[in-house]
Amino acid sequence: MPKKQFVRFVSRRKFLQLALRPEHAIISISDTDEERQEILEHLDDREIPSDQYLALTFPDVDDRAFFQEARSIVDFIEQHKTQNFVVHCFLGVSRSGAIAKFINEYLELEDPYLDTYAGHNRAVFDALLCRVGMSMTAYFRQMEQMERGGHYGS
Repeated sequence: MPKKQFVRFVSRRKFLQLALRPEHAIISISDTDEERQEILEHLDDREIPSDQYLALTFPDVDDRAFFQEARSIVDFIEQHKTQNFVVHCFLGVSRSGAIAKFINEYLELEDPYLDTYAGHNRAVFDALLCRVGMSMTAYFRQMEQMERGGHYGS
């Protein structure tokens, strides 16, 4: 029986301790460019091919900045849709949880933990759903908030 595909989300600290494999598709979320650079060096030290990861910088508080990154995340997921995913952010709770929850739903992985996970960043999750047309309600909420100049969820 073939192994079931999985997606895991972890904290930055845990991510740095993981025994990463070149076949993992990795999505790395950093708060600052300096943190992102440290992650890139870590991946290079582990000889992870650059086409196997997506390293982004966006702070948790800037939902509009994330909305712009959602397209690159969806494209990366599409390119690696048959692989296992590892996603991390600083705490490994809200942003990475939202992306992992989205991957689970988008790729129909049916992970029971992710199906019911409620600690995710709703704005990040909704922005990803909007990008693939899975939630028109979320799309219109996002557009309304952005027109007001505010952050989604504020």
